[in-house]
Amino acid sequence: MNTTALMARIAALSLCCMMCGSLNADVFRQELANPGDFGSGICDKTHISMEMGGVALCRSLNSVPFLWVPSAGQGVVSKIDARSGVEIARYAMGPRNAKWIPRSVAIDSDGNAYIACQTEAAAKIVRIAATGASKSVLSASEQTSFDVNRNGRPNALVWGADSRVSVVAQAGSSKTLPTALVFDANGMLWVSLWGEQCAVAVDIDKGTAVHSVPIAGKPDTLIVDLRGSLWALCSDMSKLCRINTMLGKSDGEHELTGQNIKSMCAGREDDTIWIGSASGLICLNVDTGNYTINKVPGGASLGGVALDNAGNIWASCPEANQVVRFSCADLSVTASVGAGRGASSVCMDWDGYMWTLDEKGATATRIDPRSAKRSSTAATCGSPSSSTPFAASVMKPGFIPSGSWRMLLDSKLKGAGWGAVAWDCSNSGGHVKVAVRSSDNPLTIEEQQFIPVSNGIDFETPNGQYLEVKVNFSGGNNTTPILRRMAVCGRNLPPDVSAATATNPRLLKLDGSMEEVSITGVTDPEGHLVTIHVTGVTQDEPVVGKDPDAVGIGTREVKLRAKCNPGTEDNPGNGRVYTISFRATDALGASSVGKVKVTVPPKLSWDSVAIEDSKKYDSTKAPEKIMASTK
Repeated sequence: MNTTALMARIAALSLCCMMCGSLNADVFRQELANPGDFGSGICDKTHISMEMGGVALCRSLNSVPFLWVPSAGQGVVSKIDARSGVEIARYAMGPRNAKWIPRSVAIDSDGNAYIACQTEAAAKIVRIAATGASKSVLSASEQTSFDVNRNGRPNALVWGADSRVSVVAQAGSSKTLPTALVFDANGMLWVSLWGEQCAVAVDIDKGTAVHSVPIAGKPDTLIVDLRGSLWALCSDMSKLCRINTMLGKSDGEHELTGQNIKSMCAGREDDTIWIGSASGLICLNVDTGNYTINKVPGGASLGGVALDNAGNIWASCPEANQVVRFSCADLSVTASVGAGRGASSVCMDWDGYMWTLDEKGATATRIDPRSAKRSSTAATCGSPSSSTPFAASVMKPGFIPSGSWRMLLDSKLKGAGWGAVAWDCSNSGGHVKVAVRSSDNPLTIEEQQFIPVSNGIDFETPNGQYLEVKVNFSGGNNTTPILRRMAVCGRNLPPDVSAATATNPRLLKLDGSMEEVSITGVTDPEGHLVTIHVTGVTQDEPVVGKDPDAVGIGTREVKLRAKCNPGTEDNPGNGRVYTISFRATDALGASSVGKVKVTVPPKLSWDSVAIEDSKKYDSTKAPEKIMASTK
């Protein structure tokens, strides 16, 4: 619906409310026409924006998850959208025919990817900048990595053709093998050099080495624990070596002789490191050096290890082509998921999904840790492998995807009726859904269910003094809907006839006189003036004679005949009961119908009571007159 139609709907609703006010009606009405009018509501992931002119979703830095997957065999790095599973870019490492081999990847807090490459000379650290990734700002040559020819796969760029790719540092000597990259707690980049048996801290701004720390073995991978210590795993010596990153020196080691250790990750407790080995999953206490081994059913050896958000440990089993989950509660294997033809590295992305690389199948498999099932498979470059986590995210400015705004309205009237809600929401992106709930007690309104409502259309909700209006916001593609205006109008309730009675409910005469009777006790919830019209009268005895027993239909009061059938000595009468039907209408036209009883006792005594019979006769019809008119 366009804005003009919405504004017309709000105007019509407001006009209706104004008409109610002109009649001194106490029907609820409220219009929120300016951003400040929404201030008494409660915002949840929304805010009131004077700039936008209403309620909108909060701004945020949205995290976009990616995978950076090195291919040692092809000398390229794939960038994969972790949500869609689509390879969106591919980057060649090193000049043509130079044979640069990407071995490991690390990502800084800005989303820049750093690749450790083995070369004929020293180890090269290549940076792929996160900025400038939009096709619209790239040159023609740079765009080739984004599949502009639509053949289904991006093409690796020739070295030097992409301004985002550059060498920022080098380390080690000729043909050195850089096995791992990791950023420490202070943002310093460390690279492990297998041949030199050391870990080197690199200043990526200056491109120089800051520290070079000898290690008692050939390091295969690096991690940083929760205390900020750097750990190097050396499978050749079955050791874990600790490095003090502040001092740039070795700080102890733990030996796990005969376990054939392969990978590791930091635990949720700061004294724990989880290690994948040929013997199973090892839990190492870094304070004591004690460890336990948890075997996989069937005795399969483990490759990469990683933790999910629940604290469970996931490990790849390359020989079994699967990934297993160890429970954080008792370390039992609670799930086993098939993953390609040689699952190796494992890590968790920003959204909490587990990913494993299939070195033989050139794929990356995503696993939902909640269901322990594969949720997607992404094609990668050939022979994907990484000794360090390969999932990353880039922060982009935008809006929170969803939120709400709600307001509690007080009609000041118990049992108030509610009519309609109309609103104006800009079409800048996304949409809103409105729901309401009502109650006479603001403390118990939380127990009621919200009822969805349509824009400007009357809704049905239980009567109540309070109405809570909730607006749910859903953003579009990095956009937000804007709630600019809202009008809420109550519903005029009809008069209450539950306490109606006759002004003369007992006719203590038996002389056949016509007695005046009117209706009393009718009230209006909003205090409107009420008009009553009698619509009919019946009695439980036949009408006898030429005149009716009731007159005054259509007026506020009627006259009833004070008479009843006396019966006989053997079968005495039991009195007469009149039933007066009426309609009560308030000043706004809402009406309700009711009935009252008037009795004529068989005897003129205080204890004489009329008993109502089941058969009914129209008190306004005289049989003799009907017969005369017929003749």
